[in-house]
Amino acid sequence: MNRIKKPSLHLEADWPIAQKVQTLQDFLGEHYFDENGLMYAMWYWKGEELRPFRMEDFEGYSYPSSSDGFTPRGHQNQENSAWNSGIFLWAQCMRYRATGDEQALEYAAKAFNSIDYIFKLTEAVGHRGYLCKPYDGRVTKETSPDSILPWPTGYGTIVASRRAKPKSASTFCCPR
Repeated sequence: MNRIKKPSLHLEADWPIAQKVQTLQDFLGEHYFDENGLMYAMWYWKGEELRPFRMEDFEGYSYPSSSDGFTPRGHQNQENSAWNSGIFLWAQCMRYRATGDEQALEYAAKAFNSIDYIFKLTEAVGHRGYLCKPYDGRVTKETSPDSILPWPTGYGTIVASRRAKPKSASTFCCPR
């Protein structure tokens, strides 16, 4: 099978820290969201090959089966989507507040929309306000405090600094 070698995540030890941070931010902001806008939890990384997990990655391995029908690919790709989205949201909001960089608004909105997507999944089945682990991009009964803590932390930081309700993802995440 032909493997796609992009996107790349390459850092040099002697780069200034700002260049390393920018490279990581750009990688996450540009490549770490699926077609629905859900932020990935983990990716397959072997040599220069860096991509979301596929079912073929688990061939020949033993893995637990899920009674809910979720795949190991879905588990790896989305298990901690809420955590990653919350941390990335918080980081980009703080980046914008510190630098005024417009790119931070774009990335913060993507992270906010990822969290919003998870909330919409659960609301659609009658569980309003429940932030699940969205294996395979679907509703699950699973959650954990460590997965959801970054979201209210980022939310609280921004709301406390604004003292206003959000009107859109970008104005909510990063007030001017």
